[in-house]
Amino acid sequence: MDIQVIFPTIFIIPLTNRPEIELALCRSYNQWMGECWKQSQNRLRWVAMVPLLETDHVHEEAKAAKANGAVGIYMRGSEGDRLLSDPHFFPIYQAGCDLDLPVCIHSSNGSATLYDYYKRETVGFSRFKLVCVGAFHTVVMDKIPERFPKLKMAFLEIGSQWLPYALSDLNKRAHLQGKEFDGKSLLQDNRIWVGCESNDDLPYIIEKAGEDYLVVGTDYGHADSATELMALDGISEKPGLAPDLVDKIIGGNAQALYNL
Repeated sequence: MDIQVIFPTIFIIPLTNRPEIELALCRSYNQWMGECWKQSQNRLRWVAMVPLLETDHVHEEAKAAKANGAVGIYMRGSEGDRLLSDPHFFPIYQAGCDLDLPVCIHSSNGSATLYDYYKRETVGFSRFKLVCVGAFHTVVMDKIPERFPKLKMAFLEIGSQWLPYALSDLNKRAHLQGKEFDGKSLLQDNRIWVGCESNDDLPYIIEKAGEDYLVVGTDYGHADSATELMALDGISEKPGLAPDLVDKIIGGNAQALYNL
């Protein structure tokens, strides 16, 4: 690996309902990761945490983080009691446009209500994974990419097997409104990348959603269901994938997403 993009774990759950505490946590994390980036000689890049309970400091925090090696902005599949299409979050999307930083929705849950509701779930599937699938649907249906034409987004660490289902549902809803869209171009048209896993049926997914907006991660350092330390080899050895497709998924597509 030439470059690794690091995502945090501590922030995958709601930590506080106090804006001043959230701001302090974000600044502390961003400063620490900035020091790690400097020591890594540009090999370790990362995504910035910005305060979302109150969004007054979003732009300044994202700008400072980018100056210290950040290549994206972190969001969770749900944030508080708001959908990701809520105007409350427009400052983060505008910051992403202004600073050319993708907004990365990672497997996580920022709603204390939903987190508590699914607390008895043993593996976190509904708590962390499905909430992000719902966020993807909401972002597209509520036309966030159209509102912010320069915004790039990514939905990560939830696999890509859900994509054909989500695209089919979106197409049915568009048809009811007298509209049609090509599911294979939806990711491109909306500048949305999706993280896949080596056990996904990638030839089928590429047939339905295209090949230029799939990326892969290792989840290095974890021991959960998304961990694939040999993910790059797994994609390379996947039957039915031409070498140029493999190169995109394990390299070029991520370069385009993170401006590497």
